[in-house]
Amino acid sequence: MRQSLLRMGAALVRVHRLSFFLTVHWRHSITRYGQTGLLVIGLWGSGWGQCFLPALNLNTAGHRPAGVVIGDFNGDRRPDLAVTNSGSNTVTLLLNNGQGSFSQTISHPVDGLAPGALVSGDFNQDGWLDVAVANRGSNNVSVLLGNRQGAFTKAINLAVGERPQAIAVGDFNADQLGDLAVVNYTSNTVSVLLNQGQGRFAPAVCYQVYGRNPNSVAVADFNGDTRPDVAVSTNGYSSENVSVLFGNGQGGLGKGKFFNVGYRPGSIAVADFNGDSLLDLAVTHGGNFSDPYYVGVLLGKGQGEFGPITSFEVGASPQQVAVGDLDGDHRSDLVVANNESNTLSLLYNCPTSSLPSVVDVSLIDAGDGQLIGPLTDGAQIDLRSFSASATFSIQANTSATTVSVKFVLSGPQSHTQVESVPPYALLGDFPPGTFKGWKPIAGSYRLQVTPYAGLNASGPAGQSLLLHFTVINSPAILGLQLLNADNGNIVEPLTDGQVVNLDALPTRVLTIQAQASAGTRSVRFNLDGVQHRTQTESVVPFTLFGNTDHSFRGWTPPLGRYSLSVTPFSQAAAGGSQGALLTISFTVIDQPAGSRLGVEGQQRGLQVHPNPFKDSFTLEQAGPADGARSVVLYDGVGRKVYEQRVESQQLIQLGAGLAPGIYLLEVGEGPRFQRQKLLKIP
Repeated sequence: MRQSLLRMGAALVRVHRLSFFLTVHWRHSITRYGQTGLLVIGLWGSGWGQCFLPALNLNTAGHRPAGVVIGDFNGDRRPDLAVTNSGSNTVTLLLNNGQGSFSQTISHPVDGLAPGALVSGDFNQDGWLDVAVANRGSNNVSVLLGNRQGAFTKAINLAVGERPQAIAVGDFNADQLGDLAVVNYTSNTVSVLLNQGQGRFAPAVCYQVYGRNPNSVAVADFNGDTRPDVAVSTNGYSSENVSVLFGNGQGGLGKGKFFNVGYRPGSIAVADFNGDSLLDLAVTHGGNFSDPYYVGVLLGKGQGEFGPITSFEVGASPQQVAVGDLDGDHRSDLVVANNESNTLSLLYNCPTSSLPSVVDVSLIDAGDGQLIGPLTDGAQIDLRSFSASATFSIQANTSATTVSVKFVLSGPQSHTQVESVPPYALLGDFPPGTFKGWKPIAGSYRLQVTPYAGLNASGPAGQSLLLHFTVINSPAILGLQLLNADNGNIVEPLTDGQVVNLDALPTRVLTIQAQASAGTRSVRFNLDGVQHRTQTESVVPFTLFGNTDHSFRGWTPPLGRYSLSVTPFSQAAAGGSQGALLTISFTVIDQPAGSRLGVEGQQRGLQVHPNPFKDSFTLEQAGPADGARSVVLYDGVGRKVYEQRVESQQLIQLGAGLAPGIYLLEVGEGPRFQRQKLLKIP
């Protein structure tokens, strides 16, 4: 429920009688029932679900309230209540005033006898909530279509089995329309009515249930096949249980199983009351001669198992229970309709300040344990920003009350991890802080992180954090660098327009490495200039002359100008998709520091200002005025763009026609000249 409220803003949650089915509403649109025909109530609701505040009872306008449902019936984005009155054969709307209380409106006749359970949904796809009511005294279902004023049209009656006791909604044939499931108390059947659109339904098809006297129904995907199933509670002698009939996705129901839920079960509602992402049950109980009337909460353990029941006292003869966030605190609350006391019992989920919580989630470099950045819902991890050898982990940052964390990752890669020692990491860490690396593959992922107050995902669970993220893994060249071919050490980065002076390097045995993204599986080098070479590399690190187990083939480049193009590929041997081409130019020289003298052999300082320049710069060279010198300017790819003989101090006008970029200035002649990089700006 928390996810729906946060993402849709005005979304409201409605729960139907004994229904696991959830619909999410806002003013002029109602969500589809979805691919699975099921959304589960309060899947990410928070709160320790066996704690509720004392009930607040409300009087209704009708006689003998028997059913209640939560929904936004007048489009004001507040959860209202619709109540059936079995003694007056009406439906009453109680509109939410936004302050935790409700005001009565007019009652609407249902054209049936002894109306009981009801559900709401947009049965005619007009954007406004309708209701369907099970009439126990006339063996039919009344459908009342709603409008924007919070009123209903005249009822349409549909025949079902004998004494319909409960009703729920589900998309049983995957046509994106809300169908009805009705349990019939006397005939021990469940009737399925398929929605034909525009508020019309096909004739009921009945299925036999396990046990006798069914009195409630719920819809959910119990077996994980993405098809809605039906759960029916029965309280006949020696058959006090819930039976599950599995849906076939084509509108029909098959055989299933049954399990116990307690003494004399009545109405059932389903939600994740304690935020552990497992379905819990809320069950009304009729009590006996000595026990009061109550609603019991059973916390789910997964795989159809539930913990012990915790009871909360309500009004006399509770008929139906519904779930919703009544006070906007993102926790699942309960509403119970009490037939004999003519009241509604509101049970608000308790505050959760002491529960463990996930503060946020971080993406970690598993290699060095350093933080890369926060991982948020909708994030995109672009592996082009990382080296091909990078590995990752995901760390949960939690509150001080958290003792363990459970990670559930699904997508192209899936993994479940329970961590009881911080830092809590997706793939674990041992010793603590030494992360086990993860190399993600491209695709969309879903991550759910749940904190617990006990070790090994035990004890009360806090609010689950759910997020979705995408991994992009296309090939890319991140940069180039010169390596010492003898030991693999980095000599210096290699960039466009660079001048490589062999005399200034620690070695003359070199190679060029391409730093590539994690999505790069091969690289093709094309070297042109004084020397030519084409090399395709499929082994990391990618180098111009190849390597075997990081033993590099050395290269001492001849002096002169070069152009190097590097292309990344997503598969080995230059296969798959091709990434962006990187092309640079560089010059190789071999000049001792003492040779950088003026034309007459004297040490001279070369000054160019301004640098960066726009259209012109002034050239100054220290030393005696000994005549004109050769001045040559080359662009980034080695083309000569300017050549003159100038005096030692002179303004050089280049004009606006020269493109912005990096240029190489040469002053002097023969081997005794000086070089300097210049930057032209727009």
